[in-house]
Amino acid sequence: FQTEAFGALLQALTGKTVKGGKAEARRFRPGLDYTLAHYGGMCEETRLDASLAFVEEEGEAKELWGSGDVGGFECYVKADEENDGAQAAESYRHRPTDEEEEGLLSVFAATNALSLVLRDRSTMKFVKYVNCSAPGSR
Repeated sequence: FQTEAFGALLQALTGKTVKGGKAEARRFRPGLDYTLAHYGGMCEETRLDASLAFVEEEGEAKELWGSGDVGGFECYVKADEENDGAQAAESYRHRPTDEEEEGLLSVFAATNALSLVLRDRSTMKFVKYVNCSAPGSR
């Protein structure tokens, strides 16, 4: 993720110049792991998020991960700077639909899948809690 070759690939795919990067490896275990949407996680300028996911996809596992019912998906929500945080908390309770303005994007977990999301400074990102009925770790 931090090589010049990967930066060149991202530039070819997106048309954006990569100025720097941060790499992080995370495992999200069923019934245990998630991340929070919070104002401290917002970026100062537009950012390209590149996420590579690996999940079990044998049998019905692929359908479970794709449905979002077991969590583990990345969720992007618009920050309301005048809000007390209730809007971000509401995003944990349900998956946004196309009609809802506050829900910008959900990226479901799929094995060996690279997702690229360009987000502006008013967008928060979190990984939905992986519930205990998930077919494995994300």
